Amino acid sequence: MKFDTLVFLAAEQSPNGVIIIDTDGVVIWANQTLCSIFGYQPEELTGKRLEILLPEKLRDRHVQLRQGFEAAPKSRPMGGNQVLFGRHREGYDVPIEIGLNMIEADGRAYSIAFVSDITERLTQKDELQKHRRNLKELEIQHRNLEGLVRERTEDLRLALQSTQSNVQLLNDVLSTLSHEIRTPLNTIIGYAELLELLDGDENGASGHKTREYAKFILDAGINLISLTQKATNMTMVSTGKVASTIEPVHLLDVLDLARQRNERLYSEHSIKYKIQVPENLTLRGNSDLLIRALALVFENAAKYAGTECEVRVSAEISNGACRIRVDDNGPGLDASDQNRVFEPFERLMHKHGEISGAGLGLTLARAYVDAMGGRIGMEKSPEGGARVWIELPSP
Repeated sequence: MKFDTLVFLAAEQSPNGVIIIDTDGVVIWANQTLCSIFGYQPEELTGKRLEILLPEKLRDRHVQLRQGFEAAPKSRPMGGNQVLFGRHREGYDVPIEIGLNMIEADGRAYSIAFVSDITERLTQKDELQKHRRNLKELEIQHRNLEGLVRERTEDLRLALQSTQSNVQLLNDVLSTLSHEIRTPLNTIIGYAELLELLDGDENGASGHKTREYAKFILDAGINLISLTQKATNMTMVSTGKVASTIEPVHLLDVLDLARQRNERLYSEHSIKYKIQVPENLTLRGNSDLLIRALALVFENAAKYAGTECEVRVSAEISNGACRIRVDDNGPGLDASDQNRVFEPFERLMHKHGEISGAGLGLTLARAYVDAMGGRIGMEKSPEGGARVWIELPSP
């Protein structure tokens, strides 16, 4: 078998399409694979111009490219990184790859092209790209879902924490009220029974005792009213219902009204006041809330300083803020306890002592000051007791 015959058979049996054209662009020969790619029989292509295998919009341009290749032939692939298309006999485009070369026979030059149908490869590539896009979208969705789960988990945690705190707060309120209300009620009931036994006795001593017992009943009733009012105010604070209108406040007037309020509600608390505040000092706040806060601070001082309680009030304006200082002559607190006194129901060493109270006074005072946009704190007084300071904006 001649070598030429072997080459012909190899080209004919090649899995790639092989086509040979002359310098005029006329098809001289095409193998069966090439014909199958484009849907033709070999005799349908032989003698036809090559451009029959191209999309119509590319045919004129291809004539120029073909002539340029023939003028400077070089073995190379066509299209670079672009996907090339041929035109199938049925009228649709076929994605192909083309390798070009020149051959000579019988003194004439011919162009030979090796053509591969890459439809399946592109389909796989498209599927791979689609798969990658789907994976990317799934990753994004997964991250978004993780973020959403974290947010919802945090929301649930905060909601649970808030619920637990509210339940604990309610339990503390009920426990404290149960204990603290029972004490004044027992006093009221006990002395009321004694008054009943002394009823009608004309003895002067009995009349004195009657007045004394009446005072005990009155004081116990006032304590009960105060405790109930604090519990009511604490409920308002816990639900965020404390609001205030901010306006200029004359401090001396507010201090006087706070002192009167404290004396009216807590007649058993005798306090000696020393007020050293500039005559015309004003600040920005709410008169009613500041009166309540100061009255509670005065009450707290009297409760723990005893019968010889002295309260010294001073104030100054510095750096755009007014700081009010309330010093007492009581035992004071350790530095580690000075922040805890503002927590609800926190009575420190007096929790089981003889001094009654629910541990809500300074908690409410802080809520009132917060509602005015201010700050409150406690520190050791330079004179030995405790100092509660309130800071509010100056006009």
